[in-house]
Amino acid sequence: MSFKWGSAEAQSITIDGVSLECASWGASPDKAPTIVLLHEGLGCVAMWKDFPQKLVLKTGFGVFAYSRAGYGGSDPVTLPRPIDYMPLEAKNTLPKVLDQIGFQRGILLGHSDGATIAACYGASVSDQRIRGLILMAPHFFTEEMGLSAIVKAKAAYDAGDLKNRLAKYHENVDIAFRGWNDVWLDPKFKDMNVADCIDHWRIPILAIQGQEDQYGTPAQIDEIEARIYSPLEVAILEQCGHAPHVEQPQKTLQVIVDFTATLERLEHEQVVTAGGSMTRLPDLTWRPAYAYLPGQTERHPETLFDEIKNACAGCHYYEFRETATFDNAYSFLREGFYWESHEVFEVLWMACPDGSAEKTLLQGLIQLANMHLKQRMGRQKAAIRLRAMAEALWTEAFTHQNGALYGFKKEDLEYLMQNNA
Repeated sequence: MSFKWGSAEAQSITIDGVSLECASWGASPDKAPTIVLLHEGLGCVAMWKDFPQKLVLKTGFGVFAYSRAGYGGSDPVTLPRPIDYMPLEAKNTLPKVLDQIGFQRGILLGHSDGATIAACYGASVSDQRIRGLILMAPHFFTEEMGLSAIVKAKAAYDAGDLKNRLAKYHENVDIAFRGWNDVWLDPKFKDMNVADCIDHWRIPILAIQGQEDQYGTPAQIDEIEARIYSPLEVAILEQCGHAPHVEQPQKTLQVIVDFTATLERLEHEQVVTAGGSMTRLPDLTWRPAYAYLPGQTERHPETLFDEIKNACAGCHYYEFRETATFDNAYSFLREGFYWESHEVFEVLWMACPDGSAEKTLLQGLIQLANMHLKQRMGRQKAAIRLRAMAEALWTEAFTHQNGALYGFKKEDLEYLMQNNA
């Protein structure tokens, strides 16, 4: 079946030979921004119910939703799912879904598992089409109370009516439930932690959490606030559990409407100010017109650093230190352009192979930039935490390294922490 935009009836798209159930509402991506809905661990397209229509009505955005493999009317999967199934969805499937539907610009809106997938995508995939993330009940790490609730869900499925209720929505209900429940109750999953994705967000975030969420505490939101350097809005909803859009629909919809309106205003401002003093030159003499401070100064245009970032293209990661990309990122760090330094260093970090000392050192430099930014923002608690993270990363990078790494020695860390603009 070929995908047709704007039909709320169930359709399908095929990704890597797997048929995924999907539906869309409102304007197509060439006519308006798009909100992509990513469902919870037991969700699917149908379980969003009338929420997509409300989003279209209130925001003017188009809305797209799909059921991940093993859910709803999508093809089944082989169990057990891998422990890292959420980052894998973000890396392997979601980019292809966005490409296939003609996504041009918009927001990822995820609930629970879907929020974690959105969070991972926003950090690990370089996609300038994504202008913001809306995270409802996200989980970056496991909590004992959440795992206890999942044990109760298993009992309700095995001996209660949960299986019958879910069977209304999932063609392969056992796969849908066990694919989620078995992973979360796997002893190895207790160590699940993807909180480092927060460090690499470069776009505005709206985090929504119910005060009575049975699967996660406000510690999940605290983790965002302690680590984030992008603009952040938080909505903690009273008398609300794990599903804000169901249990507090009006309040949830209102904060989403406000967030999307802000993004559209910022989008317009970036288009208007994209020239003038912000000429882009990939050399050491150019500097941005100002150091961006989230929530206090205007965000730089999306393409401002493109030439600098591209200066490392085609280089082996061993050679990154000799590129204008590295030199600019380091100069930004030394001269007090902390957000800008993070922005450019991240390109190099993402290009390094996992597990390499170079990648670890670059992540330490990114945390240093983030630390200084938090200090400038007056968020000392977050800065102290980021300092400790940078120290741990540098220690790890130099554990098996004799001499210098990208021209740095381990003792250079203290200098970089103390001697910045």
